Amino acid sequence: MATHRFPRSVSLLGYKLKIRQTTTAKLSLIAKDDRILQGFWDDSTDTIYLIRGDSFRQKTETLRHELEHAFTDLMERYLDTITRRYQGL
Repeated sequence: MATHRFPRSVSLLGYKLKIRQTTTAKLSLIAKDDRILQGFWDDSTDTIYLIRGDSFRQKTETLRHELEHAFTDLMERYLDTITRRYQGL
């Protein structure tokens, strides 16, 4: 059986996003959320967290989901930058 490895980072909209794997307990602390989470996008550190023990398929689905959150946040960040830049014209 082939072993699949996740990248430690990905690029999205010119930003380098870190990908970290952790335990469910540590993820709850990082996310400051008592719910059981499969993953978490931390926009303050540009990091996506996945559960280390999840299957490759589950991690792939979670990564896709968290990338959607990242895309939305990064687009908002980009648009805020553009808006501030052109407000002074």
